[in-house]
Amino acid sequence: MVLQKILIFVYSRPMSKKIMSIRFILAVFIALSGAWVVHVFAPDLSDTPLYQDFKAFRPAVPIAREILLIEMPVESGQAAPDAFDWAEILLLMAEFDVGQGVFLFPPTEAPPSEHGLKLKQQALTKRFDEEFSVMGSNVQAFFEAIRLGAVRSRDSVRYVDDLLQLMDSGKSRLIEDVRSIDETETVLVNQALLVFGRAWIDFPMAQGETGNSDYLPLHSVDRTWSTATFMALMDRLGGVEPELKDGCLVLPGVRVSGGAALDVVIPLGRDGSLLFEIPDPERSADEARPGGYRRLSAEALVGPAELEAGLYESLKKMEGSGYLSGLDPEAYPTSLYEHFLNLRREMLAIPDGQRLVAWRLGRERFFTATRNFLDGRAEQRLLSGYDELVASEILDESGADRIQELRQLVVQTFSDSRDLLDELDALRLSLDAELRGSFCIIGPEADVGAEAGLVNAIINDRFIDGLWGQRLNRWAAFPGLMVAMILAFTGPLLSFLIGAAVAAASVGLAALFFIHAGMWIHPALPAGIVAAVTLVSILVCLALRHLNKDRLRIAYGARVPPRLMRYLSSDGLIQTADVHLVKAAILAIRYIRPGEHGRPEEDAGQAGTLKSFQDAASRAIVKRGGVVLGADGFIVLGAFGSPLEEKYSRNGKEPEPDPARAMSRLANRACAATLDIMGPETAVDNFWRYGMDIGDCAFFHSDAGGYSAVGRPPVYARILSGLALKYSCRILVTQELKDAIGERWVTRRLDTLVAKSSGKEEAFYELSGQPWH
Repeated sequence: MVLQKILIFVYSRPMSKKIMSIRFILAVFIALSGAWVVHVFAPDLSDTPLYQDFKAFRPAVPIAREILLIEMPVESGQAAPDAFDWAEILLLMAEFDVGQGVFLFPPTEAPPSEHGLKLKQQALTKRFDEEFSVMGSNVQAFFEAIRLGAVRSRDSVRYVDDLLQLMDSGKSRLIEDVRSIDETETVLVNQALLVFGRAWIDFPMAQGETGNSDYLPLHSVDRTWSTATFMALMDRLGGVEPELKDGCLVLPGVRVSGGAALDVVIPLGRDGSLLFEIPDPERSADEARPGGYRRLSAEALVGPAELEAGLYESLKKMEGSGYLSGLDPEAYPTSLYEHFLNLRREMLAIPDGQRLVAWRLGRERFFTATRNFLDGRAEQRLLSGYDELVASEILDESGADRIQELRQLVVQTFSDSRDLLDELDALRLSLDAELRGSFCIIGPEADVGAEAGLVNAIINDRFIDGLWGQRLNRWAAFPGLMVAMILAFTGPLLSFLIGAAVAAASVGLAALFFIHAGMWIHPALPAGIVAAVTLVSILVCLALRHLNKDRLRIAYGARVPPRLMRYLSSDGLIQTADVHLVKAAILAIRYIRPGEHGRPEEDAGQAGTLKSFQDAASRAIVKRGGVVLGADGFIVLGAFGSPLEEKYSRNGKEPEPDPARAMSRLANRACAATLDIMGPETAVDNFWRYGMDIGDCAFFHSDAGGYSAVGRPPVYARILSGLALKYSCRILVTQELKDAIGERWVTRRLDTLVAKSSGKEEAFYELSGQPWH
């Protein structure tokens, strides 16, 4: 029985369509309300500990090989590259055919070089000297003319005005020259930018400026991304034109990681922000480069120009010492160096592809000639000449010592030049491998690393789809709507278990979607909605059960046995307003004690006796497992086998397949109960008479009549209870009930009932209190 109660509590059979609808509608309302609250009030949950924990299970983010970070020094004491250095860096990027270069600062605003400042000072000094010399000569000539009388007094004002005009013209020329001198290195950087041709500069935006397109600048929660970086990347991806579609930025026809051309969809957040993954150096997918992005310092790019200058100076000294004698004048390294410098000037003055190619070829010819010169043959020729002089013995001791000194100088000079060339070749080879075809981001260390994250995410398509809007509503509400439908059919405990399971499953699914599909929804959102739906559904279920118990007690009260009442209360709401047609045995108990004034039913003074009889008869029927159908004066009706007790009497067993056997069992039960009622009642029972019939009855409950049954059995039971006094019997039963009980009980035929409407005859019998043994 305990197990049965537990099972009843866990699983409750459907109460009614109305109640199921109430539970479902309320649960759906809570789910939709929760989704609305999430949509309106939920903050950004992408920077939470749970997000970071789940992100550790995401596949490692690959690092795009083409990204190269060129970092500017930010520490105190380190000098940043000047304008001249940036011009050299841009030309180096052009020589090694860098794919794209993104400057996170304007290189044209770099400070001038120290050499440039000296030249500027010299030029300014010279120009001021020239202008002041002209002014002094004009003033001196004017006063000399006055002294000699060549200027008349009336013309002096005109001469003074002319002199002042000449001075203003000089001042204007001086200002223009100062401006042109200030712009010398800026012009050089601009020329180098034009030569490179693939540079994007992140100029600071003016106040109030928002960018030059619908989708720029892109931003995340805590950073606005460089427009220059994004536009340079679009150029690298083949001149892609981004499109805004359904809250996403679509890059059509992009070849991601060398694969087929696909559309890269960049999800945008509620405020247009991006959410993407950055590589973790400790979990780098590139085993050959576990440290992260490729990096170079800006100083490393200035190194080749400094080494070239040192090599040229060394070669120039060797030329002055005659070491280049014997070489073809067209193969002189110094001449070739000066030649490609001339080509460089022409290229900077009028940048175009042909001049760039000519400059590259000129540099290659210089390096080839220098390698040939320093390969040892020229050095060996010089050393052999010195050795011949020493071996000829035409020199005295001091002369021979001098030759040995010159010989050592040759060895040292060639060795130094060769070291410079080897260092320069190694550096150029390394820079060529790093720079060629690369996507370079130049700027402070922290900025270039951050910008590289966005570039790497686009190249590898590693964006996180942070759900928001209607998509967030659907995903957050779906588990709640699903569980709302299920819980409408279940009891409180099973509802709790199902709700907990669905909440846990929603957390697991949110984690799986994030780990394998990059779709982020905080698990607390769907799990919270499921919990709210479950709680509301359980509370509604419990409230309806409590209401159901009250309704059952009001509807039936003392009409049913206590065990049946408890069973009905725990089994869910019975639709008492419905009509149920079943076979049942009907018992009518009549009180036949005559009153002092005519018929007892008509005597108002018999109210106390009537009440006592009805209470006693009802208790007797309920005590023996029957259901009280109601009372009419001194007649109380009871039923055995009513719909209320049908399921309880089976106790979980299957219904009897043989109708005759089922009727026999029901009839014998009713007879045993009736005899049991008649037996113990000594004082009052002498005035009780019983009538019984069995057959089809229609049971229903109404507010006016309570629980009632209609059909032939209730009518015949009433009639037989009245005839019992006439035939001096206690219990009368119909032919149908007598046939149903078989030969177990002692019966005696008394007479026949005739139905007035149909004329059908029905024999009735006396049922004695002794069964056959």
